[in-house]
Amino acid sequence: MPTLVTDPKIEQQLLERRRASRGDRFDEVWDGVYIMAPLANLEHQALRNQLTTAFTNALAGHSGTQVFPGVNVGDRRDDWEKQLQMP
Repeated sequence: MPTLVTDPKIEQQLLERRRASRGDRFDEVWDGVYIMAPLANLEHQALRNQLTTAFTNALAGHSGTQVFPGVNVGDRRDDWEKQLQMP
C-alpha cells in the first residue's frame, strides 16, 4: 500500500532505522520521491529465475553475451548517479 510520510521528524527516524538495519539496500529515489519497494515474492523470483535460465540457454552460443537476473536501469547516460542518491 502506498504511504506518504509528511512529518520530517518521522521521516528522518524511519530512514535512520532503515539504514541501521540495512533495510534500505534496495530503496530508490525517483524524481525526488523516496521509494521503499518490498522484495520480490516467491512467484516473482521463480519467474525471474526461469527467464534468466531461458535467456542464458538461448544465447549460450553468442560470444561475449551475458545474462543477468537483475540490473539497475536509468534514463540518463550522464549524471546517472544522481538518481540513486538518498535525500
